[in-house]
Amino acid sequence: METSHHPEETTLPESRPQQVRRPTGAFEEATSATDTVDFDYAARKTSPSQESQKSAISNATDVSPDAATSDKRQNSTSIAADVDMLLAPPLTPFKLKLINRKLNYVMTMMAKLESRARQGARLEREVASLQRSLGTERYRRVRLQRANDELQEEVHELGRALSERVANLEQYEEAARLALKTKDDFEGQLDERRQTQNALEGKLRVSARLVAQLESELEELLKETGGLVEAPKFDKRKRTSAAIRLKEEKERHERISLSDDEVADTSDLAPTEAVDPPLPS
Repeated sequence: METSHHPEETTLPESRPQQVRRPTGAFEEATSATDTVDFDYAARKTSPSQESQKSAISNATDVSPDAATSDKRQNSTSIAADVDMLLAPPLTPFKLKLINRKLNYVMTMMAKLESRARQGARLEREVASLQRSLGTERYRRVRLQRANDELQEEVHELGRALSERVANLEQYEEAARLALKTKDDFEGQLDERRQTQNALEGKLRVSARLVAQLESELEELLKETGGLVEAPKFDKRKRTSAAIRLKEEKERHERISLSDDEVADTSDLAPTEAVDPPLPS
């Protein structure tokens, strides 16, 4: 780009006197509008050096080569104004370099913006995917919460049923304890009655032996006296023979055995008041 503008540099000495004669030209108006540094056109009449041109252009644009490529706070309006100011005649290689740097900066910013746009689109897709996933997760969470509530209700129902079962079991245990106690009491009473029965049977056997002995003695006396001795008369209401008493005791023993069987069958039921059989007179 520098070699293409060498013919302009060769024509600069011819046009510089005209620029000196009209110091209020278009270039000075552009530089005064930006409130920067005025070019020393009188010094440029004598072919200024590259260093002075570079310093004048950099002061006029107020942009250093590094700042032009690294300052990210520049906006499009300021860049366009700087480019318009740099395009104002006369064009020099240094202005073209600065314009090239501005364009490179713009292209870099455009590439960054495109990259950010692609990244933003990717982030939007990710956000949409995350929102869908979040909606699915919320729906699944609602279903799990509903299922959890149902399970909690079932657990409460099972707890109430278990409490009722435990209460019934306690009642059954109490009834079983009462039945066992009644059975023990009944067995104690039966043991006492068996002992009483055994004692009475012993007495009956002794009485039967005595009666048999008395009857044998009576028969011997009758034989000795030849029937002259009258047999003692007994009152029929009080007369008891061994056979009759043994028969009564046998029947009583059978009744007691039947009552024992009934007690064994009805041990889980409430006890009933047993009626003692009548004792023989």
